[in-house]
Amino acid sequence: MALVAVGTLAFALQRTPAREPAVLRAVGPRLISNQTDYPVMIYGEALRPGLRLAIGELRLETSWVDEGHLGAVIPAGIEIPAAQAVAVFEARLEGADGSAPLTVVNDAAFPTPLDLEVAAGRVFAVSRTTDELLVVEASGEVRRVPTCDGPRSLAKRSRDELLVIACEHGGELRLVSAADPAGPQRSIPLSPGLQQVIVEGDEAWVTEHVRESVLRVDLGSGRVIGRYQSPVDPRPLALLGDRLLVGNASTEDLTLVLPSEARTLRVSPDSTTPIVGGHTETYALHAMGGKRPRAVVASDRLGVFFVSSVGPNIGPNPDRMEVTMNGGIGVVDREGRFLRHVALRQGLPEGLALDDERGFLYVADVSTGRVEILDAARLAAGDADSREAFVASLEIPPSVRTPRLRDGADFGVEGRASESLHSGPVALRLSEDRRTLWVLARFDGAVQAVDVSAPWRPELGLRIQLFGTEAQPSRRLGEIAYHTDLGKTRMSCDACHPDGHTGGMLFTKGRPMRIYRSTSLRTVRDSAPYFTPSMLPTLRHMARDVLARNRFQNPKPTSNEIAALAHYTETLTPLPNPFVGPKGELPTDLELPGGGRGDAVAGLRAFEASGCGSCHPAPQFTTDQDEATRGRLHRGTPLALPLRPELQDMARDPGWPPVSLVGVWDVFPLLASGAAGLEVQGDAIVPQTGLALRRVLEPPLASGVHAAAASLSEKERDDLVAYLLTL
Repeated sequence: MALVAVGTLAFALQRTPAREPAVLRAVGPRLISNQTDYPVMIYGEALRPGLRLAIGELRLETSWVDEGHLGAVIPAGIEIPAAQAVAVFEARLEGADGSAPLTVVNDAAFPTPLDLEVAAGRVFAVSRTTDELLVVEASGEVRRVPTCDGPRSLAKRSRDELLVIACEHGGELRLVSAADPAGPQRSIPLSPGLQQVIVEGDEAWVTEHVRESVLRVDLGSGRVIGRYQSPVDPRPLALLGDRLLVGNASTEDLTLVLPSEARTLRVSPDSTTPIVGGHTETYALHAMGGKRPRAVVASDRLGVFFVSSVGPNIGPNPDRMEVTMNGGIGVVDREGRFLRHVALRQGLPEGLALDDERGFLYVADVSTGRVEILDAARLAAGDADSREAFVASLEIPPSVRTPRLRDGADFGVEGRASESLHSGPVALRLSEDRRTLWVLARFDGAVQAVDVSAPWRPELGLRIQLFGTEAQPSRRLGEIAYHTDLGKTRMSCDACHPDGHTGGMLFTKGRPMRIYRSTSLRTVRDSAPYFTPSMLPTLRHMARDVLARNRFQNPKPTSNEIAALAHYTETLTPLPNPFVGPKGELPTDLELPGGGRGDAVAGLRAFEASGCGSCHPAPQFTTDQDEATRGRLHRGTPLALPLRPELQDMARDPGWPPVSLVGVWDVFPLLASGAAGLEVQGDAIVPQTGLALRRVLEPPLASGVHAAAASLSEKERDDLVAYLLTL
């Protein structure tokens, strides 16, 4: 009997097929940050539940989707030497064949201060990349207090000087006592993607990007007591009595929220809006909309809002004038009328601070390293008065340790900016007595006090170094090159690609001359060739051409500047995806923006069945990701938005490269023409209602290269949208 049993077992083993070995082919996104937890997808063959992902010393659990896909989350804090900007790890699956590179950007050692506040005799700043609250004591001592994940902005409650921090990745408001900043911190959980926060009384108003809304939060109970839609990518905001004005980054407009009436109004400059000063003044009647609002403040005394931006967006015009950046201040009244845009004397504005009692508006010019001071009453009074609004300006000098773009002799000559451009003023706050203006210098890692007791004669005061800028010097130098305007042309990389991201629509970014979408740079490392049409083979080629063009060749970029800018651009990572599950799993019942629900796993099937991967293969979802398939162009999507088509080159169709779909949830508008999300109304370009991603999958845009989407059922389309949102 024993012999029979052994023989039977041997026969059974011979008939049992050997299990196909699991193989790892790719991990995507290929580029992530060590600043926060990052979901990734693992692509391969014969993948099975229980496989663990190995990255360096880490061993990570995975979530099984199917034989070709596993989800995982790379935890924050992967250790990389502080001086090293990026590190390449080899990702493997334990018990499987194959490996794939994963590049990690060392953001955790690259402080990026974005906002500041003054309270309890201290100055506070937040560093988004290092998750820190930087505390400057009255003595000048600097303390670094750990706080939430991705602190992006902060404000204070006046009655008890409570700091309120908006945490982008942590999806919470973090409450910190200004009197005891190292003490206990209270959390109010909200949602990921928080951007800017302001406080009025016991309420906080905070913008959030993922669901495109403004949240009104009771700080006592922690409850959300109001939610107002403000698409797309709402960021800066300010209250004027019972009205709230919100700047929308991706739609490049503003939303006036009237909470008492439960309604909102779209606000934007148009072809009737006067431009006062600057080289676009005579082109005001050709404006097709606005550009991204950088900051918003409100004047109760004057009854207006002030908005910093690079100016109204000049569209097709008979002169084919295409350098449309004209940094300045927009004036919006309480009814939502965009009264005028007043150009600064030079540069590109960021943060604002308003002394409403004395009537002075302070403007941070991040591109040339200055603070400009304007007469608020003159700005508000009328077009003629606003020409005389300039009061004074002051350069903010950088530390001697901050890396320099060029030799000192190259600055401040032949119409160029001075060495102060290396400081990077990004945010401003006034002291309680309004006699001191505190300036946050992003590139220089410092706060600078300015004596404004006589605003017409500002004077530099105490300067306090928050952190050193010596680590990752090439990356820091590239950051400076990216944001600054050495040639004083009112242009910079950040003017077209703010935050390293999409910059809306421009006339024009290439040849043929027409309206193009300014694409995101957050996946640019893996999507050569570059520019529109695609013609530049490497990031160094792009850096060389763009720097030279931005400066009008004054001066020509050096090899050091080119290398630094290319290096900095390579470190721009996509945001961590907010739609996947906590273990990196694909959701099977996802609430979709704009309504409906979708199954991302079923959407993956629809993506594969519809042949989407032929143009958008994993892991970067573009054929440009690999040299063997790079440079393919496709026709069949709209050439350009049909605004004044007689003034655009609408005959030639050189074709479009298939853009990366990594982070597509975070991109607006879609298609190179912007036709998914925007439309022409009269003499302007305005956002469409509904989700831009869905519009690509519906007629009339679901044609040509996207024709397969037209045959999908509504359920299949919902599922496909859900899957695309997780990329």
